[in-house]
Amino acid sequence: MDADCQHGSNTHVGNSVLIAALRLQFNGPKIRRAKCEIYHYNSDGTLDWGYFQINTVHLERPGLNLRELLDCKANIDFAYQLYQEKHGFTPWSTYNSGKYRQFLQSQ
Repeated sequence: MDADCQHGSNTHVGNSVLIAALRLQFNGPKIRRAKCEIYHYNSDGTLDWGYFQINTVHLERPGLNLRELLDCKANIDFAYQLYQEKHGFTPWSTYNSGKYRQFLQSQ
C-alpha cells in the first residue's frame, strides 16, 4: 500500500480491522499491491472505481470526477466522506451483505 493510502486509512477510519477486511473484499488478498485505478462492473450498469470501489452514481455530486476517484488519497477521502454522511459502511454492498467477514480471520 502506498504512503497516501496508508495515511488516509489510518487517519480517517478508526476500525482498522473492519476496513482491512473491506479492502480485501474489494481488492482481493494481494492488498499490498492494490492499485487505485481498479474498477468493477456492476450488473446495474454502474462501475465501482478506485481503492474503496466508489460507485459512479456519486459522479453526479458537484466537484467529484472520475480522475479524483482514481487518485488513491482522493478515493479514500471520499470514502470517508460517505462513511461520515451515512454514519457507517452502509454505502458499500460488501458490508451490507457481510461478504467482508470472511477476511476478518486473516487479519
